[in-house]
Amino acid sequence: MSRLGLRAALMFGVWVAGTLVAAPVYGFLWPNSAERIEAQLRSSDPVVRRRAAARLAKLPRAARERLVPKALTDSDAEVRLAVTEATAELSLPGLGDRVVGWLSDPDRRIRLAAARLLTQSPGSRAVAALGRVLGDPDPQVRMAAAGALAVATEADAALVLLGHVDDPDHQVRRAVILGLARLADPRSVVPLIGKVQDARPEVRGAAARALGELGDARAVSALVLALRDNDEMVQIAALDALGALKDKTAVTSIVGILNQKSAPPVLAAALRALGGVPAPESLDALVKAVALSSPDMARQAAQAALTKIGQPAVAHLEKC
Repeated sequence: MSRLGLRAALMFGVWVAGTLVAAPVYGFLWPNSAERIEAQLRSSDPVVRRRAAARLAKLPRAARERLVPKALTDSDAEVRLAVTEATAELSLPGLGDRVVGWLSDPDRRIRLAAARLLTQSPGSRAVAALGRVLGDPDPQVRMAAAGALAVATEADAALVLLGHVDDPDHQVRRAVILGLARLADPRSVVPLIGKVQDARPEVRGAAARALGELGDARAVSALVLALRDNDEMVQIAALDALGALKDKTAVTSIVGILNQKSAPPVLAAALRALGGVPAPESLDALVKAVALSSPDMARQAAQAALTKIGQPAVAHLEKC
């Protein structure tokens, strides 16, 4: 090979290597890959279509936006499942409406994929279908449906979720409660007050936090009772909720936690809660905690609470 030919070959090799290194995270693809995949998605052989669908996620965004919508309508379940991986972060217009029909598919994988896609892209007519899926025999599908309803745009999504706060699976109950907290519908308050006494601590804690986020004073009595819970995480959730509600009637009960042999995280949560309710009794307890608290977690929480209260705390410290 001549020196000129050798030099040209080396330059070509450097160019190819540079192209591969500079390729996006989805890897190197030949320029006509999108066209080949598009042709394969039209094949009469479902095996060919499945392979093409599996490669969709590697295509550039523009190509995926063009090919994914049609592939979602494929008659083969495996193709549709493979296509769902290519929808991540696309935010395709009308994606939810395209897959809402999947919720009645006999394949539980398709129903689960549909519910998850609806979480990513709420459909304008999905609430009724998701409500039916909340009765699905598979708890994973029900959990996904609850998550999708939490971001639904229709006004009756909360009412649909409220019909399933007593689901037999505790993880589904928790997902329903988290959905209700996100929707922030005031009609959820009374049913959630009842769930503070649920048999499972995960559900009780989720209900307590949800009540704090809803900000309704009707929850104070139930949250005060939850301070006696035998699960520390439930106690912490109730304390955080009481701090968010800022109801002065709860101060005595919160201060009572400080006088018990509670775990340091619970003590810290009680001090945080007092920082949300700047009553004289709160200030007295916080100043005392700064001076006497052990371990350091509680002392730091008391200092942060006093800082949060601001000027009223300064005035109280000056009196001390």
